[in-house]
Amino acid sequence: MLFRSALSTTITAVNDAPVATGSATLAAVDEDTPSPPGATVSSLFGGNFSDSTDTVAGGSTANSFIGVVVTGNAATAAQGTWQWLNGSTWTNIVTSLSDSSGLFLTTATSVRFAPAKDFNGAPGSLTVRLVDSSIAAPTNGSTQNVSTNGGTTAYSAATVALSTTITAVNDAPVASGSATLAAVNEDTSSPPGATVSSLFGGNFSDAADQVAGGSSANTLAGVAISGYTADSTKGVWQYSSNGTAWTTIGSVSVVTSALSLKSTDLLRFLPAANWNGTAPTLTVKLIDSSTTVTTGATVNATGGGTTAYSSATVTLGTTITAVNDAPVASGSATLAAVNEDTSSPSGDTVTNLFTRNFSDSTDTVAGGSTANSFMGVVVTGNAATTAQGTWQWNNAGTWTNIATTLSDSSGLFLTTATGIRFLPAANFNGAPGSLTVRLVDSSIAAPANGSTQNVSSNGGTTAYSAATVALSTTITAVNDAPVATGSATLAAVDED
Repeated sequence: MLFRSALSTTITAVNDAPVATGSATLAAVDEDTPSPPGATVSSLFGGNFSDSTDTVAGGSTANSFIGVVVTGNAATAAQGTWQWLNGSTWTNIVTSLSDSSGLFLTTATSVRFAPAKDFNGAPGSLTVRLVDSSIAAPTNGSTQNVSTNGGTTAYSAATVALSTTITAVNDAPVASGSATLAAVNEDTSSPPGATVSSLFGGNFSDAADQVAGGSSANTLAGVAISGYTADSTKGVWQYSSNGTAWTTIGSVSVVTSALSLKSTDLLRFLPAANWNGTAPTLTVKLIDSSTTVTTGATVNATGGGTTAYSSATVTLGTTITAVNDAPVASGSATLAAVNEDTSSPSGDTVTNLFTRNFSDSTDTVAGGSTANSFMGVVVTGNAATTAQGTWQWNNAGTWTNIATTLSDSSGLFLTTATGIRFLPAANFNGAPGSLTVRLVDSSIAAPANGSTQNVSSNGGTTAYSAATVALSTTITAVNDAPVATGSATLAAVDED
């Protein structure tokens, strides 16, 4: 008889290392986030873990995911720091990790990336091996050697990279220094001005937004005038978008109502008539290109942080260069009368005769130029006739006749110390023809006394008054004794 029996055996399960696939991503946070929340190891790497090889019908079952061993940290100090939550304390993950010296973190442990100040972009990633529950869980935060991995170990043969992104946010531009608009001359009627970019480009920096592998620096988009006290006695600041139509800027006292200008707009200072000196300043905030600037708009320019406006301000100044204003001549002058037939009248000095007719008050500007002094006259006309007598000037002690052919193109210069007199002709009395003079200020070097000067160009910025002054005098009549001539005859009468 034939007997049959069943032969059985058992295949003892051995662990199959977990399989790691794909990569993992920590949710992005904004640049300069002071305390990002992070995420748990479980939420980050659970989707990368598989132990399906250990799932055998009627045999072994899959192990669970119990944590990771961090074996690499590629973040730099300039980027920031990967950290793990040790109880309630965030602890830096060192950059010297390796398979032989890895950091074990349980699935319940949180991981985060704390960005360095102003960093944005993709920092270096963490590299991890996944760990299954075929071993007793190591102590959280302990050092583990996972150089042996895959096969029947609890550690995945493949690694998973954990990356994240720091989202760029604007960094307000940095303003430094001061700015100066080139000086123009007093009474310039249409100064050209300069563009906002040329005035403030050197004061602008957005270096904080220039991040390798991340954001790029913004450019200067414009300025916001946040402070200005208008003073029309000195002039007005104006802006223009085309260099033709100019708009006067009114006083600005609060940063929340600042006046915005584009980088291509022009700024100028239009001086008041005859004013010179240091113009009132503009205080501005710089605006970067993270926003759109509208010419002439009212904006809240409270700056710094992530705004487009600088926290610090820049002061814009300019100077109006003084030019001479011709002296103003007014009224007439009179030489004291002398008697008829005075043989050597004393005369008087140019100073005594004409000082009261001289003014250079236009050159007196508070904080600017000062008035010039009276330096002399140029005689441009002599209306006296020979029958009346002769106007004379004292040439170093010698009385010299003043010609009657003088004119603006050929005048006679006399210093303020020079004497002038009228020498009357014999027996003349009355008012002789007057002298005509232009007054001269000290904005030029004094010509030689008695020299010929051309003052056809006068007034404006010259040293010669536009108006003239007439110098007159009177010769007082004195009695002339009667003249007896010939003989006289009484009519004859008869004797007796």
